[in-house]
Amino acid sequence: MITGFQLRVARGILGITREELGSSVNLNPITIKKLENKTKNLDYLNCLAKTMHQLSEYFIKNNILFHSNNTISLNIHIKQENLEKELLTRFQFKAARIATRLSQEKLGKLIGLSQSTIYDFEQKSNIEFISCKKLEFMNLIPFFVKNGIIFSNYLTVTLTEDPQVLLSKEK
Repeated sequence: MITGFQLRVARGILGITREELGSSVNLNPITIKKLENKTKNLDYLNCLAKTMHQLSEYFIKNNILFHSNNTISLNIHIKQENLEKELLTRFQFKAARIATRLSQEKLGKLIGLSQSTIYDFEQKSNIEFISCKKLEFMNLIPFFVKNGIIFSNYLTVTLTEDPQVLLSKEK
């Protein structure tokens, strides 16, 4: 079973359009749009079992794994010598932004970065670490954690709560 969070993040991480995904799994792009827009982060997609299976198989073939209804992982190896404690990978950062359902511009305003910096982060490869002089990562990770997003490793993102709901309460 796939949740709204997992579908949005998986497609976003792979950088594919609804049309490309639809063509790959024999699903109308309008249906994909409805599934993405109408399914809350932690709710399962409301679709046929066959459709759910086709989506799952497509993402697995593209190294996206769903260990539970609130987790998404990238099935790629990162060399140990590349690991740095307080940094986020592009995968983690982009998945977390998509989970918040914030635009690059809105997230930038909340964390004190320009939209162009966030855009640059999201153009990296999934296993690259993001960094810039202005950003203090010890503030970024707590921002996501406060909004229900945790990072158990460099290629996994888990929602403890729906960040969209938590962010709407802050307004």
